[in-house]
Amino acid sequence: MRFILFDKKSEKSQHLRTNKFAMVSTVWDRFIENSQNCYKPGAYITVDEQLFPSKTRCRFTRYMPNKPDKFGIKFWLACDVNSKCIINGFPYLGKDEKRENSIPLGKFVVLKLMEPFTGCGRNVTTDNFFTSFFFTYHKATCKKNYSCWNKQ
Repeated sequence: MRFILFDKKSEKSQHLRTNKFAMVSTVWDRFIENSQNCYKPGAYITVDEQLFPSKTRCRFTRYMPNKPDKFGIKFWLACDVNSKCIINGFPYLGKDEKRENSIPLGKFVVLKLMEPFTGCGRNVTTDNFFTSFFFTYHKATCKKNYSCWNKQ
């Protein structure tokens, strides 16, 4: 990461103050934009975390003892189940100032990843980190024959 540079050297320090991922954010954003424009996902999407192994020392390198490679950059990814293509994603850079404290991290991640596909009728599969009462309630109220959730 020390030798990667995709921005102007004069603007680097100012850009790093506002965006920790600034050195490669333009490349990553363009990759995600191209994957959304060039590929239309199927009916099933999965959301999970991925640790990209890295030996660099930066502010957002994470240690995850349960992964084969212990150190790396953690990404939240949404992928098409059938083709395994990445359709949306963003790096985990630590505590996000944009997220309100009342919103759980799992809910924030799923809603942010599925934002481009909201209202398209796709099924989302997550692991237990992302599962919450909010998503269970949201799913149940979408079914017309599921009246037990609507009782007062």
